[in-house]
Amino acid sequence: MKHTEKKFFGLNFARRFKFLIVMLIALASLFGGASFLASGKSNISRTASAVGETYQITYNTDGGDSIADDSYISSASQQTITLATPTKSGYVFGGYTITTQTFGSNSSISSKTTLTIPANAYGDIVVKATWIGYVDFSSSQSFSIRSSYKRWNGTIYYSTDLSTWSTFGTTAINAVETDGTYHIYMYGTNNTRVSATSSSAHTSWAITGTASSVSLTGDIEDLRDTFRATSNKKMIANCYDYMFSGCTKLTSAPTLSAETLTDYCYRRMFAGCTGLTTAPALQATSLAAGCYQSMFSGCTGLTTAPALQATSLADSCYQSMFSGCTGLTTAPTLPATTMTTSCYQSMFSGCTGL
Repeated sequence: MKHTEKKFFGLNFARRFKFLIVMLIALASLFGGASFLASGKSNISRTASAVGETYQITYNTDGGDSIADDSYISSASQQTITLATPTKSGYVFGGYTITTQTFGSNSSISSKTTLTIPANAYGDIVVKATWIGYVDFSSSQSFSIRSSYKRWNGTIYYSTDLSTWSTFGTTAINAVETDGTYHIYMYGTNNTRVSATSSSAHTSWAITGTASSVSLTGDIEDLRDTFRATSNKKMIANCYDYMFSGCTKLTSAPTLSAETLTDYCYRRMFAGCTGLTTAPALQATSLAAGCYQSMFSGCTGLTTAPALQATSLADSCYQSMFSGCTGLTTAPTLPATTMTTSCYQSMFSGCTGL
């Protein structure tokens, strides 16, 4: 054996090996002990060392009023924190969801604003507000709303103060006065239809009481599902068929934001609403069979028709849409160039003001 080999495996080898062991122990102590030796990695769990450290809680209010960041101290015990409640005009706060989670163990939210952080959890947290859109029936005088039959297939909630919500059924609900105005607020969840189950099974909502006029604001789609952007609950045929037919007290219509229509979805929705003076904007560009059939039929107070921008028509889509609208003085532009069966049949029949 060569001299260098003897030197390495002899006394010098023993000293070097001892030195190596000492260095490994020092490194293991520095990076977390036994778990470092077992894994061979320095990016180990910080559970033990995180206790006592301060981490940030960031609020994403999603269009609501801004809220200053909060913080928590990692603890060996479970802890709960009450988060600040945001506000957003035209919406009710639906609670928070966690978009950036803690390490070690997942935190959770209950009762809208109660953040529970498990023992030994650590890391910054981001919470995001969810918002509930609603429609608002309002008047300067008292009124009631009733649907004599439940046609919706999910749940509709109502409130008179935007605080306490109850399930809407077939019993009449009475508006409550706040600061000189009576209100009934509503929103829905998991509804693909609201006022009809078919072309022959539909129920008009009745508005009664001393009020001579009742305004309806908000987006009608919030009666189907206020979280419609993520719920994928598309409307089905006859969704709003006959909904406010004959409601002579109704003086303003809600927003109709749906861009994808279904057969007869708005058929006779406002027929006979003689107090209606302005029609809602109709945003859909591709129509379905009978979608606007008789929608404003008999609305004698209507003076202006909404813009009709659809270029793709369907059978009977505009049939009798404005028939009997004697106050109508201007007809909308009709941009479609390809016709379908009965698409414009009796559309302006009886419109003596045109």
